[in-house]
Amino acid sequence: MSLARKNSVQVVEKQSLEVLFECPLSEIEKAYQQAKDYESMDLDVEIRAPGSTETLLNTLGIQGRDRQLFAQSIEEEIDSHQDEEIFNEEIDSCCVKSGVDNTGPDGNKSH
Repeated sequence: MSLARKNSVQVVEKQSLEVLFECPLSEIEKAYQQAKDYESMDLDVEIRAPGSTETLLNTLGIQGRDRQLFAQSIEEEIDSHQDEEIFNEEIDSCCVKSGVDNTGPDGNKSH
């Protein structure tokens, strides 16, 4: 299967799983319009589009066991950040430094 096909968006009829429409991911808005048109004809459809991880794996051409391991490592990395309190002032980051007074001379917080 070609890279373009792997990174395509499909409009699928839910019951039969028939692909009614397919287009490149870069043209996803066409798939949404097609889905809307099919739904207006009382067809029960869904849009299937690859997520960012799948698109990356397809673009890099990673296959088989390496694909599973790479996808798992990406999921673990994302999960490891789910509990972080990004906007908590106690976490040092490029945006927020704990213990730093960022009040300007006018008494307002500067960013």
